[in-house]
Amino acid sequence: MKYFTVPITGDKIPAVGFGSGTKWQIRKRGRDEVERKLVDEELVNAIKTALISGFLHLDTAEFYTTREEIGLGIKESGIPREKIWLTDKYDPGWIDGGIVYVGNQNGPYDSLVNGLKEMELGYHGDKWKNYKKKDMLKTLEFQILMLK
Repeated sequence: MKYFTVPITGDKIPAVGFGSGTKWQIRKRGRDEVERKLVDEELVNAIKTALISGFLHLDTAEFYTTREEIGLGIKESGIPREKIWLTDKYDPGWIDGGIVYVGNQNGPYDSLVNGLKEMELGYHGDKWKNYKKKDMLKTLEFQILMLK
């Protein structure tokens, strides 16, 4: 497997990963309000299969609404958390084509804490991204704190 090296930390990131976004979040958002809150077992199984097949880089985001499935997939795969690179992203909200998407108005720290709770992982570590440029410095500060 090919890896990229993070210049500052020397961490190795698997070049190819498994994403829990587009297909999965569209599917979840297309459900009624009650079903949307249920765990998507097909996604959990896809995550387990991806991990067991060697995809050790997982991608999720607050907007995807798939953090719980990521956490369950990791647990059920039997692969130790420290062998998995996890990328997560904060959703500050945005406007697209006149449609307003309201994100997490409590900021990146709230997103980070909620992500940990939703995935039940104990630590985030790895890569945590902030989509809003003006909050980038805060995000970098949180990443540095998480690495200590």
